[in-house]
Amino acid sequence: MKIFDLHAHPVLKYFYLQDRIPENRGFDAIPLFNIPLRSFYPLSIRCSGQRLVKGRVGALASAVVVPEPRVRLFQRKTLSAWFQRLIISRLAPTATRGLSSETPYQLTLGMMNSVASRIASDRDPGSGKPRLALIKSMNELDLAVDRGLVAIYHAIEGGNCLYDAFPDPETLLFTLHEGDTWDVFRERLSTLRNLGLMQVTTSHYFDTHFVPQCENTQLPFKSSDDRAPMRYQGSCCLFHQAPFARLVVEACCQEGIAVDLVHASPEARWRAMETCKDHDRPVIVSHGCVRGPDDAFQPHPYALSDQELLKLHEMDGLLGLILSTCRHSYEHRGKKSDRGLPLLLETIKHVKKITGSTRILAIGSDFDGLSDPMDDCSDPSEFQDGLVEALESEPSLKYDDIEGICWNNAHRVMARAWRRAGASSFHSTTADHPSPGRASDIA
Repeated sequence: MKIFDLHAHPVLKYFYLQDRIPENRGFDAIPLFNIPLRSFYPLSIRCSGQRLVKGRVGALASAVVVPEPRVRLFQRKTLSAWFQRLIISRLAPTATRGLSSETPYQLTLGMMNSVASRIASDRDPGSGKPRLALIKSMNELDLAVDRGLVAIYHAIEGGNCLYDAFPDPETLLFTLHEGDTWDVFRERLSTLRNLGLMQVTTSHYFDTHFVPQCENTQLPFKSSDDRAPMRYQGSCCLFHQAPFARLVVEACCQEGIAVDLVHASPEARWRAMETCKDHDRPVIVSHGCVRGPDDAFQPHPYALSDQELLKLHEMDGLLGLILSTCRHSYEHRGKKSDRGLPLLLETIKHVKKITGSTRILAIGSDFDGLSDPMDDCSDPSEFQDGLVEALESEPSLKYDDIEGICWNNAHRVMARAWRRAGASSFHSTTADHPSPGRASDIA
């Protein structure tokens, strides 16, 4: 059964370790970088070309992430983190390049170009035939799948990818410099769309001038002392206080870019959904989870409430289920056994109970991202023997449900999201929106 993965990072580590892994190697991992560890490990590569093919991945979002200050690996004081920093500094001196000379926007362009180069050079080691295709539309995706190729498309995770500078390392706030107008950001968004950008995660770890993030969603859903759950104190700003919030959502709708609300604050998610609804566009949460009955699954605001699930269903949107156990059950964080598929099934059954169907469900693995993969589905090669078999074992799921979760739901919704609107449908300009902070901005 084909898999449509709404969120992964197949080139993230390649790009920041590119002095040791030439682009002409395509998506083939070097053995040293195949160390099978349960948690995030900078020297492991899960989304190799061989694994994507074995897992029957038909479509995959390749998400660009620009490293933000105080990345967990570089601030932790544990022996494990110290050892990893030592290895990185010796094997790949450019691993921290994002915190030095290049701007976030330059790094975004560089990673997208790296994805394109690796896809173009990737070949099956046996037959020498291409295995992957970079696509820019649903038609191209369908053609690639018909040819037996893995269709890969560009995504960016975080509005910070559009900036010319990193946030202040002390305040963690982005600053608008002279010339940083909406027109500049809008032009960059169009440039990236023409390069094949088809999905934008509006928020990531820090608030920007776009859609506010869900504060303290940084891993691992614990406080800095790594003992107690983090407490949600609200985002640094509200949707209407972010000057470009509504504008960036509308621009994505106009350009045919899927709006991804994972990491956004709950208030921002509701506002963005209403904006997309105004323009007859769906929204997605590419790699998320749910709170569950009485917040039993995941009490953190990163997780969707039952009301948000109903809203997604009303809008024919998507929730990509992240393949990380601690997201679906906070209580399982840190346990030696990290078999997460049974918990994933509980999430699916809850969504079906609340919405009456599985139409909003898809897969968003977050493989090779900053998350802990499930032991029973730890990389794409285990999609069939792990994920699909688990879905087939659940009596409440029919074949159509399983096919929908794996492929059809994402294909249906993304076809709508990727339609480019006619200019006449969108009359919004910067002048149409009041100054930040005024209630009429979100009327």
